[in-house]
Parts: sequence; structure tokens; C-alpha cells
Amino acid sequence: MIRGTNNIISGFSNPSTLTTAQKKVLAEAKSFRAYMYYNLVTMYTLGYEANQKILPIYTAPVAHNTPAKKTQEVFELMIKDLTESLKLYEEIGNVNRGGNINYFVTKGFLSYVYAAKGTNDALIEAAKLTESIINEGGYQLASKDVLLGGFNKTMRNPNWMWSAQLTMENRLNLISWYGQMDVFTYGYPSSGDTKGLSKELYDKIPTNDIRKKQFVVGIVTDDTGAKYDFGSYAIIPVNKFYPASGKVVDGVRFVESDYVFMRIEEMYLLNAEVNARSGNEAAAKSTLMKLMEIRRPDVSYINGLSGKGLLDEIVLQTRIELWGEGKAYAAIKRNKGTYEYGSNHLSYPSSTFPFDDPRLTFKVPQSELLNNTVYYE
Repeated sequence: MIRGTNNIISGFSNPSTLTTAQKKVLAEAKSFRAYMYYNLVTMYTLGYEANQKILPIYTAPVAHNTPAKKTQEVFELMIKDLTESLKLYEEIGNVNRGGNINYFVTKGFLSYVYAAKGTNDALIEAAKLTESIINEGGYQLASKDVLLGGFNKTMRNPNWMWSAQLTMENRLNLISWYGQMDVFTYGYPSSGDTKGLSKELYDKIPTNDIRKKQFVVGIVTDDTGAKYDFGSYAIIPVNKFYPASGKVVDGVRFVESDYVFMRIEEMYLLNAEVNARSGNEAAAKSTLMKLMEIRRPDVSYINGLSGKGLLDEIVLQTRIELWGEGKAYAAIKRNKGTYEYGSNHLSYPSSTFPFDDPRLTFKVPQSELLNNTVYYE
């Protein structure tokens, strides 16, 4: 993906001569390149250690290998790319919403980069950026109906920031996110290999929290009235992800539901997190309460939280809110927390893994070490 963005970026050597349309393409490419490096940093490091060599940097579609660069240099590239992307969007006046990467999505990327860096000045910048997205982006927090409404209405979900609308032309089926997650789609879950919520995490959701209704335990009753027993260990997201065509177990052959990559709830949770980490607890509580008051009737308990207790609550709500959306791994890692596997987990039931457990950080591929002769320069 980085090579693909480099192919685009290298074609725009003189930004001052670009048309509005070309500047938009360049802005998206720079934003996406930085986001790919952010994902690599998240997967291949334990955190921000400025002088640790971690990844090669490629800013052109070259055929030769380059050596690993220090963490600080990789972060400088990401921040530079995202800052330049934002400037391009501002130059062309294109700061509006849309399903693709845009101005506010780019601010979201930059927020995550600063949060991952974790220095106090970086946390303050992340707080400013997420506050801007919340106040200026025009995105609305999901209502109770939207929270139970499935991931199938890209153009009508006011809380979605970055998404992809899927159609029959995509011919997406088994080898897809839905093929892994959704019992109503032809795939692994409908055959019994369910991807479910940790029992202990489920138990931490109060019964008066609307998100409890996103999941059912064991038995699924679909729209035809048929009952399917997936086992008492299975806590299945039948009311979070489901197709527009209805809830029929194994009823969808080709996916026409939509993919969501970023939604405004992330920015509320990230804003609360970075404010808590930087010591601005009043702002952290205020933001968290705005999110939570839609989900449960009484959020007054948040007022009594502080220090580690407040940050733990924010991470907990991140795990609940964004379950199955690929965000908890980075949240736990950047907060140096512990991964907790549920008692209903297949391979490691009731196990805990600290963020620095070697099994939770990807290793540089052997082929890279063998073929990149300058990696250790």
C-alpha cells in the first residue's frame, strides 16, 4: 500500500502547478501513506522509543532496499505527511464530509499518531485535533437505533467518518470481514466458528446499556423464526453487524453490507483518553459522559473517577464500543495495558497478556532480514 501511494505521490513533483482535483488526490495519498506507517508502528513496536531502529522508510517507488530508521524519523514522516495533507485540503477548500479519506479523517489519523507518540506535547495536540473533529466535523454520535441498526447504511449513518459502500459488483463473499464475523453471511461464523465477545467483557456491560443488546448468548433466532444453537460460550454480535436484507443465518452469499473504517465515537474516546493521559481529567470526563449518556441512563459514576481508574474506564469503553472493529489492540498497547482473554476463548481461555508480551508484537519477517542487506546499517 505504501508503494502504491508512492507511485501516486511521485507523479506530483511540483504541487504548486497542480489542479484542485490533483491536489485532492495528493492529499489522500499522503494521508494514506502516513496511516499505513502508523499501522506498521503499532504492530511492530512496543511504543515510542525515539532512537530505536524499527522500519525502513520509503517515500518513492524505488526497487532498492533501504535501512531501518529510528522511531523518531518514522513519526516525523507521518506527521509531515499528514500536516501537508491537511494543508492541501485547506488550499482547495475541501474540508467536507464524505465516505473516502478526507480532511477530518486525516485529522483523525494525525490524532492517532500523536496519541501513539505519547509525549505530553503530542497528547495535547491529539486533544486539540479530536476536539476539532468533534466540534467542526458535523458528525453525530450514534443514536440508540443506529447502535442496533447494523453496518449496512453508509450514506445514512451520520456517525461514520470513513467507510466503503459495497455492492454486488464487488463480489465479496467468504474471504471478507463479514465472512469472519457475521452469522448471517455465508462464512465461518454461520458454520459454527463464531467470533464472539469475551464473557467477562460482556458481563461488564450493564443491562441498561443499549450496547448489551448488540449481542446474544448462544442461541440465535433469525427472521424466519429458526433457532440456531452456537453453544453457551458464544456471545455473538447479531445486532451490531448484520445485512440490510435481513437476519437469516447463512442467508447472504455476496456481501452488500458496508465497511466502516472510522466513526466519530472513536474521536470521543480518543479525546477522553489523551486528555486523561495529559492530566486534563475534567475534559476527559466531559467527553466520555457525552458519549455514554446515549448508551446508559446514568453516567454520574464518571464524576468519581480519576487517575488510573479514569483511564481504565476509557479503555474499557473503547473495548466495548469498538468491539470487532480493530481498534482495541492499539488502544491497549499505547496505554501499556494488559490483554484479557475471556473464559469462553477457544485457545487461551482466562489468560492475560501484558502489552510487552513478545507474542503481541509482530516480528520483522525473515525474508526482510535475509533480502534487505542494508536493514541494519
